[in-house]
Amino acid sequence: MYSSRALVDTTCVLVWTHVRGLQGLLRPLGLDLSPVQGAPRDEHPVWIDLGYVKSGAGEALEVDQHVWWRRTGEAAGSALSWAYGAWTAAALRASTEALGGVAEQFSRSVSRALGTYEEILIAVPNVIASRGGDRPYAFVLGMYTNSPIAVWGDGALRYGYKKRFCRVQSQLFQSYAVRDSEGTTLLSANIAISESQSWRPARSVTGLAEPLRLISQPLLGDLGQGRFALSLLERDYLDQRHTLVIPSQVALKAAPELVAGLPGAEYATAPLGSQAPWGAFSFANVTTRVTYPYHLSLADL
Repeated sequence: MYSSRALVDTTCVLVWTHVRGLQGLLRPLGLDLSPVQGAPRDEHPVWIDLGYVKSGAGEALEVDQHVWWRRTGEAAGSALSWAYGAWTAAALRASTEALGGVAEQFSRSVSRALGTYEEILIAVPNVIASRGGDRPYAFVLGMYTNSPIAVWGDGALRYGYKKRFCRVQSQLFQSYAVRDSEGTTLLSANIAISESQSWRPARSVTGLAEPLRLISQPLLGDLGQGRFALSLLERDYLDQRHTLVIPSQVALKAAPELVAGLPGAEYATAPLGSQAPWGAFSFANVTTRVTYPYHLSLADL
């Protein structure tokens, strides 16, 4: 069951860090790293997702909030029609559809105001349970967002994402700057897209399969005391009608206090391509849904 859905524009970056530091964080939790085929020796990727969430909306019982608003409006329209004597089928239908449409439009307008925000995800893919685990997860090191609602939802539903409120200055597919409440810069990124590149459907981009496999793994959040939260970040990267991708060059600087497990450093990532199989790329208009979290113990992983 899904808790939310949205359209997302995002730049995906895989930066590389020594396995020892990540193992020091994961092993006390009963977790470990599964090697990534073709990875640099003694290094493991950390996925940084620089996202711009557009028209986010909550969902309940597989029906999104806009549909609920429409149904509520239609119910009100039906009541008004009967109350004022519009008892014919045509009048009833016109009245319910009109008020339903107004209610749905209101919901979408509110969604654009409240459900449009920046969000940065930092996770370690290919994490497994230390004892006999063979299912890979993307272990969430932390998230930052300028949406108070998104921070509240993480805590209320216990996703274990460790979402923190921040200030974000961004120019889509150009730059990101993440600052804490005191103005300290935690992360900055400059994104460059070559004029020789073009936006196109993902299926036509060579080399995307393995990076997409890593960033499509179930998200695993740490709840403490041996408990975890499992959720799915379902993104339709391969939608050929609406979703487009382009290789991107990213120069990223992370502060030491950004998240545990990622050293503070400058990371330069080339655009995805034949010479850079782990290069960066940007997606536009990705339909995204997030499931409700499933809480479980280490033994269940």
